[in-house]
Amino acid sequence: MTETGLVRMSASRRMCHLFAGVVVVAAALLTGCQWAGTTGPRTALIGDSVTNGASREISSAVVATPARFLAHTANAQRVAEMLPALTVIVGERPARLVVALGANDAGQNRTAAQMRADIRRFAGRATADGACVRWLNLPTDVTTPNRAYRPGAARFNTILADETARLAAAGRDIAVADFDRWARRHPAAMFGDGLHIDPAGRPVFARWVATVANRCA
Repeated sequence: MTETGLVRMSASRRMCHLFAGVVVVAAALLTGCQWAGTTGPRTALIGDSVTNGASREISSAVVATPARFLAHTANAQRVAEMLPALTVIVGERPARLVVALGANDAGQNRTAAQMRADIRRFAGRATADGACVRWLNLPTDVTTPNRAYRPGAARFNTILADETARLAAAGRDIAVADFDRWARRHPAAMFGDGLHIDPAGRPVFARWVATVANRCA
């Protein structure tokens, strides 16, 4: 969300309205989401600044697979802060959901207990209705001046792997997509901080995100 509490929107994004951070569970809201594309499985994305900057390219890449596409991406949001947006998105019944959250949890030095509770709640809700969920882990080879981020990212990735494995063992369709490895293999696609995507690298990143979604059965 923006500082005003409204979802950031542009012509390049396909999003749903949220008001002042509160989900209004009403038919008008849930039918107000606009999906890009006309054919293929419903594929949704929920993410923070990493995917927000590349949202235009991701939409184009996913729609080309082909698929229908819906996204909510917003800067500086932790996992728990995106639960209202998740509620709206799962109400649209996507077949596939890509999650790109956690960098702000790491950078804001959330404890292991806080991370686990937030990931468990978010992943449980994301998979409850049968969607195939692929959650991007965090790059760890970074140069950000935020001293909390690197140990926080390592902590987040370990907990994310644990929680997705637990849900998968219980029959939920969820797995980790290794963004950490992708970022190491594509340094030219990354900004100098090693975390965000450089404008020139966005098409490559977008195609990878589309590939991640296509790994769903």
